Amino acid sequence: MADTEVAAQKKPSDLAKLTLEAWSQGFMVGALIIMCGITLANMRRGVLLHKLILIEVRDPPNPNPPTQSTC
Repeated sequence: MADTEVAAQKKPSDLAKLTLEAWSQGFMVGALIIMCGITLANMRRGVLLHKLILIEVRDPPNPNPPTQSTC
């Protein structure tokens, strides 16, 4: 129950803060799309960096990695 209370406190309720959060997320998504487009446009055969970027975009790291249990 305490987890839901903490999560509820972290969410902004002010309209100005919500608008700022939405704009910032939109800019981040737009920047990622532009970077993917530039990478695809500049892609040449045999360039390792571009292949690694595409692999990372297709398979992003897990934000919640599994934790080890101590038994």
